Amino acid sequence: MEKLSTLLSLFLPDVGNHSVIKHRKASILVFTHFYIIVALSVLLLLSKTLASAALIPAFIALPCLVGSLLFFRKKGNINLSGNILSTIWYLTLLAILRTTGGINSCFLPWLYSIVLVMVLVESYLWASVWFFISSLTCFAFFILGRYYPALNTTIHTDADMCVSYLAVGFFMFTNLVVFEKHQVFVIKLLKERNKELNLQKEAIANHAAELEQIEQKLTATNHELQIFAYAASHDLKEPLRMITMYTQLIEKKLKSSLDNNTQEYMFFVTDGVKRMQQLLDNLLAYSLLGKNVLDVTTIDLNEKLDRVRQDLIVLINETKATVSYSNLPTIQGSNTEMRQVFQNLIANALKFRKHNVLPIINISCMENPNEYLFAISDNGIGIKPEDQERIFDIFTRLNSRSAYEGTGIGLATCKKILSNLNGKIWVSSTE
Repeated sequence: MEKLSTLLSLFLPDVGNHSVIKHRKASILVFTHFYIIVALSVLLLLSKTLASAALIPAFIALPCLVGSLLFFRKKGNINLSGNILSTIWYLTLLAILRTTGGINSCFLPWLYSIVLVMVLVESYLWASVWFFISSLTCFAFFILGRYYPALNTTIHTDADMCVSYLAVGFFMFTNLVVFEKHQVFVIKLLKERNKELNLQKEAIANHAAELEQIEQKLTATNHELQIFAYAASHDLKEPLRMITMYTQLIEKKLKSSLDNNTQEYMFFVTDGVKRMQQLLDNLLAYSLLGKNVLDVTTIDLNEKLDRVRQDLIVLINETKATVSYSNLPTIQGSNTEMRQVFQNLIANALKFRKHNVLPIINISCMENPNEYLFAISDNGIGIKPEDQERIFDIFTRLNSRSAYEGTGIGLATCKKILSNLNGKIWVSSTE
């Protein structure tokens, strides 16, 4: 039986490992091809009652069946190959029935084996069609026999009838065995896959519960960090104000008696406090990013940049910079945060300018299928390749404070705002 299964598998089309049902149907169809080829071969060798007129179609049917089998191996179309097989078998039986007694032929039950084949491959529409054709053929033999009595003359022996009925019974039984064998295999495989799916569902449920716990912890941690940043920025401002106030009082009271070194020290203290206040203000603003849900609205970026440009007009005039933009899109976003993005980027371009070179800043936009791609270009000092990723980290500075002022939060603010909008920001530059 295993050798037969191996032989049959050589003619199976590639239906894919995932299509178990189709594999079962294909196996039944291949088995039926082999069965009919063997049945016709035995019929040609053993039959003593069939006239030569009935054997000729059987000779023709054998190569046709082999061709149909090879066609199925190549194409893998079960319905098409099933109907080709049924047509060859039907035409062969029609010729045999015509010469072996018509309605009285012992081969008449073979007509309904065609119906069984199409049922086993679960092509119920074509099974119904072939049932209708088989029944119509029987009725035609009955009617024609009344006008041509010779057509229904029985020319076979009782032994032929017994063999024929046993053969068709064996054909139906073996097909049902093949069907049952594959059906059990399919049920077993489906049970195994169902078990795997249940295990996967259980694993997914456990993973989801773990993710939910992690999300809750992250939410709590994020909330704590926001409270910490807010409280730290507020609480630290008060002692800084006191330091500034008393430093200024000391400087005012003792100004006439302070030497140059002491006055310089006092300046460093005051300047350090100012930078600390600016840093705390920026840190507070950074911690509140993404909370402006009520501020989300439709923004015309051309108008938004007009306002940003007006806010920076003093710096633009001082540096004699050229800031150009046009035909920018209208987007959905936070008014406050989008102003921060463009203000930080333009201010950076103005800050990190070349000496004795007038700054030129150009803002453009290209519309892609699912996004807008903005470019803010300038003719500034540039950035080294190894620094182009870390400049977006909070508190990162590439230059000394004596050369360029700032807290290192501007680009980190831009990155966080755009990340909240599912956007990205990067830099392409040379020093």
